[in-house]
Amino acid sequence: MRIIYSQLDWRTVPSSRGLLLAGIILMIMLQAADGWLTLYCVSGSLAREANPLLREIAGNVTTVYLKTLGAAVSGLVLWGLAVRFPQLARATLISVLGFYAVVILWNVAVIAA
Repeated sequence: MRIIYSQLDWRTVPSSRGLLLAGIILMIMLQAADGWLTLYCVSGSLAREANPLLREIAGNVTTVYLKTLGAAVSGLVLWGLAVRFPQLARATLISVLGFYAVVILWNVAVIAA
């Protein structure tokens, strides 16, 4: 039986709660890593915070904790969203993971330069 990509019904793909949980934990870890790397870069005058909302407080350890707490709250929202809208939750999670992977690679490149 030949399946064409456009004919797939993504609503029938089983959602794995364990995989979603692993993705949410990874998201929290990536955001925490971004916070620590940003703290290192800003404290060492290697770079400055690009987010204008965080620019004034980026050189503080408290910022890392607040960022991690915000990531945990976002994870809880995604978990709840997955109950009614699993596709939206997965797409959002994948987008956030991709974004933070790029941000962390950028931070590491700044440190290495």
